Amino acid sequence: MTLALEGYARRALPWLVAAALITSWWFSLIILLDTPLVDLTPPKIMVLFGAALLTAARPWRVLSLREWRALLPVGAYLAWFPLAALLRATSEDLKTAAAYLVFCGLAAALSFAAVRLERQRAARMLVLVVLGAVFVSFFAAVLERATYPMPGEADPLAWLWSLFRPQTGLADPRLGDIPAPPLHAGTGVPGVVRATGFFVQTNYLAFFAVLAVPLLMVMLVSSVRKGRRLSILAMAAALSAALVTAYWTYARVGIVAVGLVALAALVVELLSVTERRALRPSIGQLKPTLLGLAVAAAVMAGSLLSDGVGLSRLTGESLGEAPITGEQTGAPPESSAESATRSANLRLALQRTALDMVTADTGAVLIGPGLAAYETAVHDPGSSRHIPAAFGIRDPNSLWLTVSLAGGMLGLLLLTLLVGYLMVRLARAIRRPEDGWPRLAVLWLAAWLPVWAVIQFLGTNPFNTSESIIFGTLVGSMVGLTEPGAGAAGGAGSGDIEEA
Repeated sequence: MTLALEGYARRALPWLVAAALITSWWFSLIILLDTPLVDLTPPKIMVLFGAALLTAARPWRVLSLREWRALLPVGAYLAWFPLAALLRATSEDLKTAAAYLVFCGLAAALSFAAVRLERQRAARMLVLVVLGAVFVSFFAAVLERATYPMPGEADPLAWLWSLFRPQTGLADPRLGDIPAPPLHAGTGVPGVVRATGFFVQTNYLAFFAVLAVPLLMVMLVSSVRKGRRLSILAMAAALSAALVTAYWTYARVGIVAVGLVALAALVVELLSVTERRALRPSIGQLKPTLLGLAVAAAVMAGSLLSDGVGLSRLTGESLGEAPITGEQTGAPPESSAESATRSANLRLALQRTALDMVTADTGAVLIGPGLAAYETAVHDPGSSRHIPAAFGIRDPNSLWLTVSLAGGMLGLLLLTLLVGYLMVRLARAIRRPEDGWPRLAVLWLAAWLPVWAVIQFLGTNPFNTSESIIFGTLVGSMVGLTEPGAGAAGGAGSGDIEEA
């Protein structure tokens, strides 16, 4: 009975990892149970249930200590923030850091165990859930653009969008009353919306596209190399859908980043098929790469030429998108260029404040001033660092600065070492003689990670629970996929891109 339960639990782990990603992307604001200790949302429930499933799977019975040691850099990075909060003696930061440790750490452990116990199945599930989310996101973006009402008209699908962006505000001890997120993000052009789809916020959809594009590019080029026409058409359609969805968000960071990550995917894929000692790739090796480049360039050029809203945002003063926390009221509508300039200036003010606080004294440099201190400084009218336009914003819109606030230069160093550690592992894994879903996932993540690390200078808040679960899942998958050996069990479902 116990062995049968172990087997069921191990086979269920990849499904649980997929469910944690789906709920983190689309259902992070739905509070299913409000308790004094924690608000239980679908992503949190998935991860906590996953912890119970992991206990039932008992991976320590088959995985060696050497395999688990591969997660030590992840644990060191996550554990530093509660310690830094204790050193600062700030209970507010301790709660945030503890939640980051629990949910990001559990997500990493779940995905790592899933890959090591069911390597083929876990890699296949990870790839397919992203593929499915691409088409769902594209459909949602098309639907949102088609039904977005003109000024003065009612939204016919308000009930649908409110499922993913609940229209209930919340009270925060430092930020005050935070209104519900808007159902849509306007552009200043009547009838034209910045696509948000089923995500909580527009930039989250843009960052999802950044995650998906390298996977689709690798799958497209690999299909070309194998001469599979049906797969080529399917992957070209999927890649086009992801690129167009990113463009429809009109997020400048997102539009630039999908171009960069598409190029990174082409480079990684080409390196994986080029002979180690070859001075340059052959014409035959380059042809699939050039086709992938042509598809991406054609889609992005067509989007820019056919839709001037995105082009007007791209020609703003600087890159960046401020999170949208409420509808603009009592003021004339902004043009796309004005909105882009305003959001860039707000982002710059938030980041300058964070940098000033991190470098204020020796203690702040080493362990950080704390996220609670930053929120108070930005939102307290009596503070010299008060930014009235930042209503409802908790962080400086930069992962690296947010980590510096929460953990100082030591936290920043640990994150840098973690990213470098993962890049080295991925670079080594690219050359290993492996095929099928695990190799596809390695190539994809090797292209995504360095671009993600760069764009996160203008990125998301890592301490947001949904973001921490997504990051933990991807980190755990990268460590598991790059660990030498096929794991304790290969799992069912081995195959190649054609299965997708």
